[in-house]
Amino acid sequence: MAARARGLVGDARTLSVLLPEGSRANLEPVAAVFTERTGVKVDLQEVHVDQINAELMLNSVLGEAKYDVALPATFGVADLVAAGAIHALDDYAARYEPTGFRDPMLYQEGDRFDGQNYGFQTDGDAYVMFYHREMLHDPDEQARYADRFGYSLAMPETWVELDRQIRFFHAPEAGRYGGLLFRTPGYLAWEWWIRFHAKGYWPLSPDMTPQIAEDPGVAALEELIAISDSLVPDSSNLGLFENWARYAKGDVYCNIGWGGTQKYLNSPRSLMRGRMIYGPTPGGKVGGNSLQHPISTGGGALWSAQHRHRRNSPIYLPYLPSHLRCRHWPFGRQMAFSTLTERNTTAIRA
Repeated sequence: MAARARGLVGDARTLSVLLPEGSRANLEPVAAVFTERTGVKVDLQEVHVDQINAELMLNSVLGEAKYDVALPATFGVADLVAAGAIHALDDYAARYEPTGFRDPMLYQEGDRFDGQNYGFQTDGDAYVMFYHREMLHDPDEQARYADRFGYSLAMPETWVELDRQIRFFHAPEAGRYGGLLFRTPGYLAWEWWIRFHAKGYWPLSPDMTPQIAEDPGVAALEELIAISDSLVPDSSNLGLFENWARYAKGDVYCNIGWGGTQKYLNSPRSLMRGRMIYGPTPGGKVGGNSLQHPISTGGGALWSAQHRHRRNSPIYLPYLPSHLRCRHWPFGRQMAFSTLTERNTTAIRA
């Protein structure tokens, strides 16, 4: 791929890449290798993880050409397409994408929207649960739980079970908290979606009738609100990185997150390192059967519609996922190609 890229580069020798804060450590080695093999420098520009989609859209609306390639959240791809902020890559992929390049990628749906390809997934960000092993396996707590509820304490399979366990472990007076689920705008919505899907519902019925305001949707919201009293008191003020740092203190039973979460929680700075049990997000019981429906909010590499280097930008897109495939990304991202400089970003459709 590097040899092909070297033959395609034009006069421009610097590409601007928009990425979320916290991803630089993963991108710098890849950018260095890309520069070494192609002669094209890579300028990494960071913005807050929750602002990257808006920044890319503003780049298009204002007619600026600040970014060639971007790594926004996948769920925003439809909005970016509608705003003309990213370019489709079908023609480029047909000519230059190596045979079988996408075969190992698990979240390919996020690369496409309305029948067109807009980027390359760089990670999937499937949501997972983290449990405090010492709390879950404590013999005294297991006996107390069995006496109270009539069955053993084990990793929960449903939201009903998880909520019960969060309340069971929540004891602020003893310096112990039941959970640290997100309660900030932009993150708590994902928990609601998982709770809603666990009741056996999609956002729309087969005839496109909205279902989120029906009884299951309302119940999912009421359950989410009710369990909030048994979470860490300042959960509503903790953003992404603050959530990780708080759970790393080691006094909370459970948390929700993804690959980047476990990477942080197993770092030397974390008191939870090596002390967790992982599992899928809880499901529900529908018609007497168990229903598991985890959710992914991945991201990828896109081509910005406002770009400076039309020829070089798409060359960098497949290079990123090919070198990051075995890496842990802090966030669900997709490489994108924008429209003014022709930088684009890819995302999973909500």
